[in-house]
Amino acid sequence: FFWRDHCLAAMAAKCFGALSLCCGGREGGRQSRIYLIRHGETVWNADRRIQGQLDIDINDTGMKQAQGVANALDQLGILRKIDAVASSDLQRASRTADIIAAACERSPPRKLDPQLREIGYGKLQGSQSDSEQSKLLQQSTFEAWINGDLSKGFPEGETGAEFFERIV
Repeated sequence: FFWRDHCLAAMAAKCFGALSLCCGGREGGRQSRIYLIRHGETVWNADRRIQGQLDIDINDTGMKQAQGVANALDQLGILRKIDAVASSDLQRASRTADIIAAACERSPPRKLDPQLREIGYGKLQGSQSDSEQSKLLQQSTFEAWINGDLSKGFPEGETGAEFFERIV
């Protein structure tokens, strides 16, 4: 059991809530499935910069990646089953979700939810993710969270408790 697994489970629950508000829930007792898809590449991803809650759009590679996900979901027969699409309101997530939603046969309703945003990294936002200072701060913070200390956070950013409160 790792922090990331716990965050994904919480994010799935939040997405389910957003989708229920968006499309009114499922009828006929059918089982719901939630697919979590990461946004396409941004210029800052390519530069290894921490984005956090800064609104950085996807680049050409990211658009191709989003279309590739849509194509894969189509080949798997999933696109025709999608009832709704939710994402954060940040451009990188919303544009990725829009590309996938546009490929769906039934034009599913879209929900933009700022509560689904990435963690607020505070002063680390915009910095190189692989700089020594950044790596040490991220490692110590994530280790504290894994060990149950959610009071630790990033300078002028969210603590683990604040992040978890927001996404649950």
